[in-house]
Amino acid sequence: MYTYIIVDDEMIIRQGCIAKLRQIPSLPVEFVGEASNGLEALALIEKMHPDIVITDMKMSGMDGMEFLERLDEQYPNILVIVISGYKLFDYVKQAIEKHAVGYVLKPFSAEEIGEQMRKAIEQLESRSHVQHLQQEVANFAQKEFFLNTILHPWWEGTSASFHENDQMWNQEYLLLTVTTERMDFTEKLESLCSGQLPFPCFVMENPLNKQQNLILLHGAKGQADLSGVAEQLAMQIGAMTQEKRLTICISRVVQKPAQLHSIYQENESLLGRVYLTDHIRVLHFDENKSVQPLISEENIQRWFLEMRYHTNKIPELLQKFFASFDVKRHSLGEIAATCESLLEKVNECASRSQIEVSSLTGNFCRKYLFCRNLDRILSDLTDYIHSVLNAVHMKETDQETLIQQLKEYIEKNYRKKLTLQMIASRFYISPACCSNLLKENLNMTFNDYLSDIRINKAKKLLTETNLSVNKISDEVGYSNPKYFFKIFKVYSGFTPLEYRTQKNMNFSNIPNTDNFDSEKAGEQT
Repeated sequence: MYTYIIVDDEMIIRQGCIAKLRQIPSLPVEFVGEASNGLEALALIEKMHPDIVITDMKMSGMDGMEFLERLDEQYPNILVIVISGYKLFDYVKQAIEKHAVGYVLKPFSAEEIGEQMRKAIEQLESRSHVQHLQQEVANFAQKEFFLNTILHPWWEGTSASFHENDQMWNQEYLLLTVTTERMDFTEKLESLCSGQLPFPCFVMENPLNKQQNLILLHGAKGQADLSGVAEQLAMQIGAMTQEKRLTICISRVVQKPAQLHSIYQENESLLGRVYLTDHIRVLHFDENKSVQPLISEENIQRWFLEMRYHTNKIPELLQKFFASFDVKRHSLGEIAATCESLLEKVNECASRSQIEVSSLTGNFCRKYLFCRNLDRILSDLTDYIHSVLNAVHMKETDQETLIQQLKEYIEKNYRKKLTLQMIASRFYISPACCSNLLKENLNMTFNDYLSDIRINKAKKLLTETNLSVNKISDEVGYSNPKYFFKIFKVYSGFTPLEYRTQKNMNFSNIPNTDNFDSEKAGEQT
């Protein structure tokens, strides 16, 4: 409902105008006062704050033109409808220049004054709509800013934006996080908070958690009892949930907007204090305590090793592992810490085998907050651990097979000219991967392994055949007898002939068919 006053020095005109407007019941306007001249009208306006002024142009004391000038200076938002018995263009022109929205000539009918009043109302509504939209946009921008400040760490850009948007530096803040099974709770919270709190607040949906709303209370430093209001608000919210489960976390009061993210994280940590048997739980910042696993590190290691080497028994083993949890005595945080301890060992094992892992416990309390029992948690952990450790086992089996194939190929082809690049290419792996596999599984490099095979074969030929050293060198893959002599002495500590002699072999009747004397060649080098 809009309000109006009438300014005219003739009472009969004022009363007639009021009567004519009352003949139009559909007009959403209410008469709140009348004045006989401009001076009286200004005093009346200061008292009643009308939306619309209907005024005559020719009055004693202060005429209409001077009144319009004063009105334009002091109350530019008030709309004016001018009435006059003078058909003078100058009056009409000056009235329009002073932002009059309508003009009627005496005598006027109810329809004429009604039409001008409708024009004024339309303009007021349009203005109100624009102002409402502007306010909504401003509120939305402010809410988005605070939401980002709560959910993300503070940085220099946030500080600059805060100053730029003229946010509330001289305020103190308290954050309630409301997590519920209900998915339609935001509107109810907005309705509850709207107009009922002694200071402003923002109600925001958490985009990181569809079941959670954030209520940010703020007020002037030292003047607002944020904690007391938060307690009352928590009680009212609890009464709204009916059969649905609910957890409310109430943060400490902070003095700086840069601390909003930290109190949000603290509230998230409070979820670890919830028990799966809770229906409605209100948690406070001073309840935030660190939790320890329910099973010792030594026993966690034993459980892991059982699962590691008996992957077919993982479901059965995890059933027994979970049997130590009691949802009435153990909080969600304690259960999470225990599961996380086990998963750390699983993920560490998988990472060593270059198996991709995920952080299953990253949002553990948020994910399982409204579980009625441990079944879903057990199912998720069983699926994950079974999948990861099976992948590790398969990779290790594949690796063992590949190592065996590499060894067999080298042992079969040691006489040929072999390089790491040739072997890697044959098995479709990189030279680096091939080298690492040999090092990890044989504790020696490719060259050492190849040399070891060749020298062992050479020893056998030296002790079991009458072949010359030169011939044996060629037989085991060394085309250069000088190089063979060096390598053999490095690996065995003897020259080839010394080794043969040490084995008490009788070579007196062995003909020397070689043109090259290996021993002398070795001594010369």
